Amino acid sequence: MRRFSVSFSAVAVTAQVDFFEVVAGTNNPIEITGLSLGQSTDAGDSEAEQAYIELVRGYTTSGAGGASATPVALDSGAASNATAETNNTTLASTGTPVIPFTTGFNLQAGLDWNPTPEQYVRVAGGERLVVRLGGAPADSVSFSGTLFYIEH
Repeated sequence: MRRFSVSFSAVAVTAQVDFFEVVAGTNNPIEITGLSLGQSTDAGDSEAEQAYIELVRGYTTSGAGGASATPVALDSGAASNATAETNNTTLASTGTPVIPFTTGFNLQAGLDWNPTPEQYVRVAGGERLVVRLGGAPADSVSFSGTLFYIEH
C-alpha cells in the first residue's frame, strides 16, 4: 500500500469543471483518502458563495481542456500506476456514473474532507474517478486543491 497526492494551484475557474480525474492502474485499485479545496479570490462578505462537489465513478470517456498531473508519492518509493488530470473544462462522460460522495461547502471557508477508512471511496483497477464542481461559480474563482489516495 502506497500513499499519493495530486495537486493544482491558483487555477481560475469560471464554469463547471472536473477538478481531478484519476484512473487507477489496471492491477492497482485505489482508495480516495482525502480532499482539500480552497480559493484565493473571494474574500469579502459580498462575495460569499456556496458550491458543491461530487466524487463520480464510472465514466468511460476522459475529460479534456485541463492539464496532466503527476501523482506525488507521500512515502519514498515507486511512482503511482494511476494517471491523473486536473481542471478539465470538458467533463468526463459516457458510461454509468455513480456518485459515492457529494457535499456542499462555502467557498470562503474551503473544503477539507478527511474520511475515516470506512468512508474511503474505492476505485477498481482501470476505473476512472472524477472530483467535479457541481456548477459554475458566480464569477471567476482561483482554486487550489489536493486529492489524496492510497494505491494497492
